[in-house]
Amino acid sequence: MEIEIHSDTYDEDLLRRFNSQTIPEEYADLLLTDMLGWVTQTVESFTKDNKPACIAARDYRSALNKQIRACDTKAILRAVSKVPSNAEQSGEVERLDTYIRQLKMIEMDDLTLFEAASDFLRAKVDKIEWAQRGIVTDSSFVEYYDALYRSWTNRKQLMGLQYGTDPITCGKAVYFNCRDDSGRQKLQGIEVPPFFGNGSLHVLANEPADAPRIGWHPQYIRLLKEGSV
Repeated sequence: MEIEIHSDTYDEDLLRRFNSQTIPEEYADLLLTDMLGWVTQTVESFTKDNKPACIAARDYRSALNKQIRACDTKAILRAVSKVPSNAEQSGEVERLDTYIRQLKMIEMDDLTLFEAASDFLRAKVDKIEWAQRGIVTDSSFVEYYDALYRSWTNRKQLMGLQYGTDPITCGKAVYFNCRDDSGRQKLQGIEVPPFFGNGSLHVLANEPADAPRIGWHPQYIRLLKEGSV
């Protein structure tokens, strides 16, 4: 059996027809986008080789099943957000939100600042999207942030003992250790995309602006209130 590929536009009718298949409803729009891209690339490869622009149903179903497995929330939460452009990351850094100021306190380089901006923006988007799609509950987010906070508390104490006389090195050690810990922290018992843990740390390091829940420099609250950075 073969199916003809038409140049349908991504609209509500196409999405409804796509949803008639057995797919995770919460990821329907993402799966449609993925499959439209796959169909386009496959057809272009056929026409390039002067072959008929049609795809076997079994090949389509195989490609769709691969995408569905990638969305399987029993294994890993799929990212909904996209990587911000360089201009968007630059603009975010230049805003000097509290979490960026905190990184500047411990003299982080520009690469780290841009990475933090990207992770922060993506984590905020995905948190909203996962909640709206009913994938993650509000209580699960609270538990996740509490786990990150406990990790930060432990690292702050340990690094304080090790680097007590060098606040900059101490702050960097706290940050990088917390970042490593966040990569292993699960949300609702599920693995998260690599950027989400780090982005969530920056969410905690950003509010409230004058006394955020976590920080990297041993005296971060005092420095923020003094406006030192």
